[in-house]
Amino acid sequence: QEAGLPLGVAALLLGSIRVMSIYVLRLFNDAVETLLAWIAILLFVRERWSVGCLVYSCAVSVKMNGLLMAPALLLLLTRRFGHAGAWARILGICAPVQLFLGAPFLLRHPVSYIARAFELTRVFTHKWSVNYAFLGPELFTSRALAALLMAAHLGLLAAFAPRWWAAP
Repeated sequence: QEAGLPLGVAALLLGSIRVMSIYVLRLFNDAVETLLAWIAILLFVRERWSVGCLVYSCAVSVKMNGLLMAPALLLLLTRRFGHAGAWARILGICAPVQLFLGAPFLLRHPVSYIARAFELTRVFTHKWSVNYAFLGPELFTSRALAALLMAAHLGLLAAFAPRWWAAP
């Protein structure tokens, strides 16, 4: 309500097919990761940067799609604290949380854990797609599309990095 969003619109958003599909029908861990990510964002907005980094790192430990926010977080930390302060929070808060929570796996099967965590060759099932359902199974599961999307993502980050990540 503070943002001027009518309650009816919020109810429509909560009842959307996408929300129902992701959080109710499949019961993935997305809900937990998203809740932690939103709590982290709230903490950042309230200038609680260290606690926000801690909660954000917990969100990433639940599901790695939280890493999609990492470039924006790096930007915000750099703007707020400069390069040294940003890296101090990343290496002093985010990284230790990941090492602590991953320790049971890293100590027993480090290679398997890292390889599976960053498995870039994984192919998703078209049947569960929401955003790319219009593509068709052949294109959706193709390595070419995966490479194109990854290249586009990294290219856009690289293109905007010099401007966005300049220290204040």
